[in-house]
Amino acid sequence: MSLESTHWYRRGTGAECHKIIGRNGKTRSPSLRDAKKGLVCYKCNGDGFAPPMTPCDACADSPGWTIEPYGIVPSVTTITKSLGTPPGLVRWLKQQCVLTALTLPRQDGESLDDFAERVLREDADRWSKDAMDLGTRVHDAIEASLKFETLVVEPVVREIWEAWEHWADKALDLKVPPVLELPFATDTYGGKIDFIGRLKDGRLAILDWKTCTTKGGKVTPYPEHGEQLAAYKRGALSRGFAPDVIANVYLSTNEPGVVHYHEWDINACTRRWWHKHDYYCESNNWHPEKQEAA
Repeated sequence: MSLESTHWYRRGTGAECHKIIGRNGKTRSPSLRDAKKGLVCYKCNGDGFAPPMTPCDACADSPGWTIEPYGIVPSVTTITKSLGTPPGLVRWLKQQCVLTALTLPRQDGESLDDFAERVLREDADRWSKDAMDLGTRVHDAIEASLKFETLVVEPVVREIWEAWEHWADKALDLKVPPVLELPFATDTYGGKIDFIGRLKDGRLAILDWKTCTTKGGKVTPYPEHGEQLAAYKRGALSRGFAPDVIANVYLSTNEPGVVHYHEWDINACTRRWWHKHDYYCESNNWHPEKQEAA
């Protein structure tokens, strides 16, 4: 997900609703104000509200469709990002700036201030985008593997995917087909769960794959990762699943072969998530459940 994007989901179905067409005819992300007042769409393709202007399932029998007030809910990441950049992401962005400053040559006559601005404006952004793109490609390769689809990936992705596959053979019980890309929407937030499946010990787990840089094979799991998965657990319950475990699987991009499995304390992560959730709801007057009761 890009740093600028926000994600929204339709209450009840969990269908993605990430884009709308504004009054000026331009595509944009929904806002909290849009969610509160409701939306009407006449140009949609079933994946948000963006062109091309072909009908989706929701409006196949009519020229448009309506989302009632409080009919869409923000994603977990939209909520957490609105409360400030997560510490883990701040640390990662700082690392990109340092790496850029160490490897980028200064131009002739360029002042230190101008050099610093160029690092921030151009090259650090490029490093960040490249890292996120690699994470997306690795994620797609893992998903394709779990769906038994043919893999055609570049060497850097294949190295990371092969390390994941080696770990998965030992850790996952794939004789029981996992649930992939499960959307959900509770009364106040939504999301999409990458993986719900069985571990070798029989426990049902929500897993999330994350690429990262490592040093000497060591990984630093960030608390917000566990909080996200705790929020997803409630979403899984709303879809009829009762996970025993929430865990991240960290895949090193600079030390191929390093895979770190980190299982979170569900109770502790859940408490932290609800603190953030409740603060967001109170500070934004976001109470769809009260509107429904009224």
